[in-house]
Amino acid sequence: MTLTGQVRLWNLSDPHHPAISTSLGTADFPTLAGFYVGPGVTSDAAGDLVAVVGSGALHLWRITDAIDAVAAGSLPVPAAANNFAGVLGNHTAMVATTAGFDWWDVSNPDHPVRAGSSSVAAASTDTKAKQDGVVMNSATTGGAVLAADTTNQVSCQCRWLLFRFGANAGPTARVTLPGAVGSVLSPSNDNRLLASDSSNANVVTLWDISDPQHPQPRSSILALEGIRGITFDPADRVMAVWNNDTVQLWDIHNRTSPNLEASYKPADGSIATAAFSLTQPTLLLATNGTVSMLDMDPAKLADHLCQYTGGAPLTASQWQRYAPGIAPQDPCLRH
Repeated sequence: MTLTGQVRLWNLSDPHHPAISTSLGTADFPTLAGFYVGPGVTSDAAGDLVAVVGSGALHLWRITDAIDAVAAGSLPVPAAANNFAGVLGNHTAMVATTAGFDWWDVSNPDHPVRAGSSSVAAASTDTKAKQDGVVMNSATTGGAVLAADTTNQVSCQCRWLLFRFGANAGPTARVTLPGAVGSVLSPSNDNRLLASDSSNANVVTLWDISDPQHPQPRSSILALEGIRGITFDPADRVMAVWNNDTVQLWDIHNRTSPNLEASYKPADGSIATAAFSLTQPTLLLATNGTVSMLDMDPAKLADHLCQYTGGAPLTASQWQRYAPGIAPQDPCLRH
């Protein structure tokens, strides 16, 4: 997605030579209190269905392969929703309203059918805030959990309401996440884990949501100041956490004791967002109009690094710049 909202499909079959394949139209950025808080583009877990918010509607696209997309149906997005709408997987799409959510069955993307609604009362009594809607962030990866902030603030001690989805359109359960947390949430791909930042510090908490009615905290880690996003790799074994200038990679195979594996500072500007590839061991990093692809294969990383250094170990200053917080080591010893 470009800075002007143009949505493009890229062919990453050769990650070293990405190529533009087709356009999916133009998206309108979701806003809250005048701030952009999302890209206006969502997809189901498999990446076969993409939804783009634009011109008062949620436009559905079938992604048939790396180079082809077919326009399907669309559903209305009222102006009061501030463009908070998207697909959640499990044949469900959501549209935020001033009263809560409208749910749509998109099992046939050519003919979306309204499946019901859920009311969500905003905690704020401010009239303008209520008119702006009740949604601040929707967690769509995996498609079985959606989180709604009921405080109507861009930066807040937020109270999050979790919706759980089954095989059919519309939620099967809803519960409030205990306590007040920050403004960034992300579910794992299997929808058994939820990561949240804190309301006033650089802490990320991992929640067990395998029982959707009883979320339980499993661990908390000291991560980065000013967290902007969190995401999981397809296997839910690595978690990426980023702020404006640094992305951290955490090994979370042990949910109670996550381990910091790597830390990276891009040289070409601030980090807008990050995502893991569904098909390659690759982390995609968007910075100042550029998308970089970082190879997650340790052996390949070591090969690239050793070619760059000529087999010599990194200096202390290079470690501090490219791997802050990680103990120095020599990746070229096996060479």
